Amino acid sequence: MTDIQSQRIVDRFDVRVRQYANSGISWGSNNYPTGSDTNWFGGSTSGSTDALTSADIGDNPNAKYGAITDIDAIDVVNGMQNHFSIYSQIQRVRILTYRSRSGYSNNASQLIYDGTALANLASLYRDNGDIADGNLTAGQKITWQSAEDFIQRCRDRIYSRRVNTQRTLSNTVCHDSCHSSCHSNRGRR
Repeated sequence: MTDIQSQRIVDRFDVRVRQYANSGISWGSNNYPTGSDTNWFGGSTSGSTDALTSADIGDNPNAKYGAITDIDAIDVVNGMQNHFSIYSQIQRVRILTYRSRSGYSNNASQLIYDGTALANLASLYRDNGDIADGNLTAGQKITWQSAEDFIQRCRDRIYSRRVNTQRTLSNTVCHDSCHSSCHSNRGRR
């Protein structure tokens, strides 16, 4: 079996999963639609800076040239799974903002914003589900193909959260407080 360098796995995961997850984010803690709940967002539009390292996948620093022939496959899977979970909070989101209309005859809320974009959400929106590990088990040596297969499964799940699924978040802002605020500000001018 050819020695697999842990840094090659880390680099491949970075390009195929982290960089992909971080691309194209429109909303985050630094940029979000008016009327959004700021607690929905957990990171900026630049994405997650948390990157997988050789230590995260059980690299033995005493191994020659970082070869991971002495690393258990399940350690590699667990390290990648933990980082996938972090990147999974970047999702396609539809945000609906309503304005309450209390005091009017129908008391119905009015939709004032409806937008969909890729967002870096708070950690409570992470996907903590296990990714099928291709039957990698404790004591099994990692192969390049098994590592690549797992990386692809992580990317597929990220793709699904970016394209195939959509989370909807909604918030209602009070018309009366906005209205009185507007009039108060005008009166002070």
